[in-house]
Amino acid sequence: MALQVIRFGDDDAGFCRVSDQPDRLVLETIELLPAFQQRGIGSELIRALQRRALDRGVPVMLQVLKSNARAKLLYERLGFFTVGEPATHHQMQS
Repeated sequence: MALQVIRFGDDDAGFCRVSDQPDRLVLETIELLPAFQQRGIGSELIRALQRRALDRGVPVMLQVLKSNARAKLLYERLGFFTVGEPATHHQMQS
């Protein structure tokens, strides 16, 4: 599970970390600098991860803080659904 820098053109736009497990891909974290948010960059990265998972026949898993309603809505638009709800997070899968 390596940290990957997200590049947009010549700029570092953020980073993500994906855990590649035999039975799933786990989006551990994705962070974009404010100047690069709401430009479709994160959505495209997640769609690429979903395509990779589909090719392997495994789900993509992630968790999002319950207090981050905006991120949860984004994940739902990208086809994720809640599979668990511990105290602080929504556990989601696509």
